[in-house]
Amino acid sequence: MQTEIHNERVLRSLCPGDRVQFSRGLYSHWAVYVGNGEVIHYSKTYMLIKKENFFSVARNHKALKNNSRKWRYRIPLPVNEILQRADSHLGRPYYNLLLDNCEHFVNLCCYGRRESDQVKRAVIGVGIAGFGLGVYAGVNELRKIQKRKRERDAALRQMNE
Repeated sequence: MQTEIHNERVLRSLCPGDRVQFSRGLYSHWAVYVGNGEVIHYSKTYMLIKKENFFSVARNHKALKNNSRKWRYRIPLPVNEILQRADSHLGRPYYNLLLDNCEHFVNLCCYGRRESDQVKRAVIGVGIAGFGLGVYAGVNELRKIQKRKRERDAALRQMNE
């Protein structure tokens, strides 16, 4: 009930061309608000770009008006261009989690740039984790080598006694 009330407030604050972020827990789903309570987004159900009711997309997840990229790109494209771009992609059936997901689509419409901060964070996280595992494996291997050397040295000392 609280989520529904929250989302009603968010919907009332939206203007056509706004980016809408739907928090899904570990990730966020993105859409462009086009007015009349509707958004255009990548529908995972239909695997294409679709215009749907705001609440159908939100389901039981919190929505946020999120135009935070304004600081990076100064200003978004004009609203009529954002809406035209979003509308021109309706029915497009392509989806790629890393190269062309819902956030890529929304940023392309609003700023003319196909980018996803979620993907960047995930790639950096995987890179850091991979580096960390590599360091751990390397340190672990060095410890094994040092241990074998100590055991060999101890065995040689015993043989010489």
